[in-house]
Amino acid sequence: MSKPTKRGPGRPAKATGDKPEQFSVRLPPHLKLGLEVYAADNNLSLSSAAEKAISDMLSSAKLSNGMTIPEVVDKVELTPRGRRLISLYLISERFVSVEDRHILDVVFSSKEMKAAESEREAKVSQRMKMEVVKFAMDHWMVISRAIGGTWWRIHEPISLHSIVFPSEEEVAEKKEQEEAWVQDFLKRTG
Repeated sequence: MSKPTKRGPGRPAKATGDKPEQFSVRLPPHLKLGLEVYAADNNLSLSSAAEKAISDMLSSAKLSNGMTIPEVVDKVELTPRGRRLISLYLISERFVSVEDRHILDVVFSSKEMKAAESEREAKVSQRMKMEVVKFAMDHWMVISRAIGGTWWRIHEPISLHSIVFPSEEEVAEKKEQEEAWVQDFLKRTG
């Protein structure tokens, strides 16, 4: 007869999606004291009290576009990052950081997006645009690394596919540029 398996000590782990994210916040002393009093009065931890206070505030606050936070959160995918940023950008450009906004501006003015916009048939154009957005979401990290910090040098539409899948010539040219930069740096610092 086999023994039943024992459960480990402590409470069972929460599902990944249920686990709260952690971040630090600084509060003026009077707000922290108010939060501590609220937590004690309601028999809550300081963290639970802060979560409740933020949740209450966010549930009723109106954004610049007239939507509430719950309305935006319902429309936005929480992960992965590229999908979330594109969803926020499409709701309102103000909902993403300046650098992400510039990267997304490049994505939405890319050669692929221009080709989709020039398509005569509306359904085909819409499908093509959705494919460009899906491609950008699927390859967000590669695109954002390639464009990030250089968006201000981009004056004409670029091909997202050439960023994600560069030709051998483009790879060799980039490697030469990097080697030249390293050599120049070594000369100046050597």
